[in-house]
Amino acid sequence: MLFWESLPQTFIGLRTGISIALVMVIVAEMFIGTESGLGKRIIETQQVLNVKDMYASVLMTRVLGYCLNMLFRFSEKRIVHWSGR
Repeated sequence: MLFWESLPQTFIGLRTGISIALVMVIVAEMFIGTESGLGKRIIETQQVLNVKDMYASVLMTRVLGYCLNMLFRFSEKRIVHWSGR
């Protein structure tokens, strides 16, 4: 069945898409004018020169991206266990 054969490439696309989506959400929060969010926090702390909080927010963004990537890799290994890795 063609569906099962396309799953490895689908998961690669999903992992790439979630990474791009995370970056786009953070950038949108920075410039659109939201009330809260990591992007808004990064911009606000940068403007008042609060370097510790700014880097803490950047680190949280990195941790969130890493956890999402690991979640997709784990689900890929569970669902597409035959993909030859």
